[in-house]
Amino acid sequence: MSQVRVATWNSISNREPIRFVNLDLAVEYDRFVQMIKEERPDTMVHFAEQRAAPYSQKTPATKRYTVNNNVGATHNVLCGIVESGLDIHLVHLGEQPPFN
Repeated sequence: MSQVRVATWNSISNREPIRFVNLDLAVEYDRFVQMIKEERPDTMVHFAEQRAAPYSQKTPATKRYTVNNNVGATHNVLCGIVESGLDIHLVHLGEQPPFN
């Protein structure tokens, strides 16, 4: 789905094209850091969290998976920015699901 959105944006935008990179931030840390060093962004928007609150509350296993995934991915983004040595602004959009 993300590839379709990027292709649609690129087809209607008069701006520089954006590209889609399929990357699991929770487990592909080294690949992510390498991408930061190559792209050298001045700003990053982090919206890479489990987006379905009902899923996250379905079972104890889905709760643990969601928290581990979301916290791990956000931690890797922050560490990657520091490790890159670049001055990157981070916009974090997303939230942890409520704990019931």
